Amino acid sequence: MSSILRSKELAVFILFVVVFAFFTMQTERFAAPDNLFNVARQYSELAVVSVGLTMVIITGGIDISVGSVVGLSSVLVGVLSSILGLNIWVSCVIAVFAGLGCGLINGLFITKAKLQPIVVTLAMMSAARGLAYVLTRGSSISGFPDAFAALGQKTIGPIPWIGYIPLPVFIALVLVILGVLLLRRTALGRGIYAVGASEEASRLSGINVFRIKLFAYSFTGLLCGLGGVMMAARLVSSVPDAGANFEFEAITAVVMGGSSLRGGEGNITGTIIGVGVMAILRNGLNLIGVPDIWQGLFLGVVLILAVLADNLRNALREKLKLQF
Repeated sequence: MSSILRSKELAVFILFVVVFAFFTMQTERFAAPDNLFNVARQYSELAVVSVGLTMVIITGGIDISVGSVVGLSSVLVGVLSSILGLNIWVSCVIAVFAGLGCGLINGLFITKAKLQPIVVTLAMMSAARGLAYVLTRGSSISGFPDAFAALGQKTIGPIPWIGYIPLPVFIALVLVILGVLLLRRTALGRGIYAVGASEEASRLSGINVFRIKLFAYSFTGLLCGLGGVMMAARLVSSVPDAGANFEFEAITAVVMGGSSLRGGEGNITGTIIGVGVMAILRNGLNLIGVPDIWQGLFLGVVLILAVLADNLRNALREKLKLQF
């Protein structure tokens, strides 16, 4: 039983295979290379954001502002370059640092003011989305140079055994690998797990809880900023509602991938498989003609089931501890 509880990545991978097989049988278009190619590109931004959110959730926190920060960063690229005439790459850097600033503010209010993460990030969610609408007056911004559009459209390759992969997917893969190494191979990663398992025990053992939590929220903000830039490049426009529902899909992917909302456990490998499940679910439901309103209901049920599975897993683990 304990081995089953530890094999959370295997469980979500089996779910991925089952969902993939189901939609493959439902429609021929689903498993077509072009479709899978586009799905991977469309969900690369969610994968990037989910890397940071995994770290926040492992510390025992939550960040529901990720979608709005992605939208704000995307809008800043358009406002700074197309409206104010700033160099496109300078605009991208500013947009990424704006995301970092949002995450830093979240982290400071949570760690210094001791406010609840859900309250702070809810406020940031509203503020960032509101600012995105104010800056654009509710309209989309286009007119980006071709070099910037290439960031979202180009491919890399051919790579042996794989072929060509979209540049946004390549960027996401690099960040996923860096995130995995950070969590598994560094003192910072061990500190993130320790803080999530017990803040008090971490303090007593000399771990700087303030820095660990501030890093997790700031890093997530930074990745949201990068995700916003990637989305603007892929869509070749800045839209104020960019990143809508990202918070919902990212949290679902992280929890489905084995990270516990109680903190102290989880990993990025499971999260990325969870992102894959979310991606093929959305795409498969679209291809078989399920309306958007029903998709929202369906994905909400998936989130509830993921949280219930997490609670059941924790309850079983506590029961096993009592028995041995």
